[in-house]
Amino acid sequence: MKQKKKIIMLPSEGLGRIYKDPHGHLYEVDGKDEIYGDREHEVLKDLHSATPQHLYILSDEEIKVGDWHVSDNHVVLQANKLLMGLVYAEGDHGRQTRHCKKIIATTDAELHYNKIVEEDMHMYKESLPQIPQHIIEAYVKKPFDEVEVEYERQTNKGEWKDVLLPSEWGDSNPTRPKLNKDGTLAVSLVEEKMYSREEVGRKIKEFVMEYAYEWNADDIEEWIKDNL
Repeated sequence: MKQKKKIIMLPSEGLGRIYKDPHGHLYEVDGKDEIYGDREHEVLKDLHSATPQHLYILSDEEIKVGDWHVSDNHVVLQANKLLMGLVYAEGDHGRQTRHCKKIIATTDAELHYNKIVEEDMHMYKESLPQIPQHIIEAYVKKPFDEVEVEYERQTNKGEWKDVLLPSEWGDSNPTRPKLNKDGTLAVSLVEEKMYSREEVGRKIKEFVMEYAYEWNADDIEEWIKDNL
């Protein structure tokens, strides 16, 4: 299942995946043509006074201790304190995270969870899911405010699946953003689609027949006729 989520761009104090020049033009300076050493300085010299930027995909999901989020004044912080049942981030004057937005993916590889993982005999902090290359490229060409994030739900047996049978889940089963095999977020561009009157009527009929048992087919047809 897909959910629309907000995507924003914020200035970075360090290097960024995107640079913004004084005229508002965006440039991707990392990714396919990675920048190391002198190459980095060449690009920055070409962009003159361009400022580094990072992208963040945000969600209204509950923020827990250890989660990264964006405050209402666009400050990126990590929730690090639980006090009387409320989550706080010390870096923003002890700001409570209740009105903040959780970051579920970013281009900033420096953001890590407070979780150590082991891989190939090495231990390191787990980083937040990264935004895939195709989203970065599309944003640089023409910025947008929303993306569609794929979610998966946990079955009653503890498995995670995209689509579940009615017998496998209930309303209380948790969901989470789905990741691609390379660890990036499974996210796509929002596609604008125009529906015909017949398509809208069919979708309404399918929904009502599944969830509103007190309605019969004739009632639905009459409502569609009067309201579409």
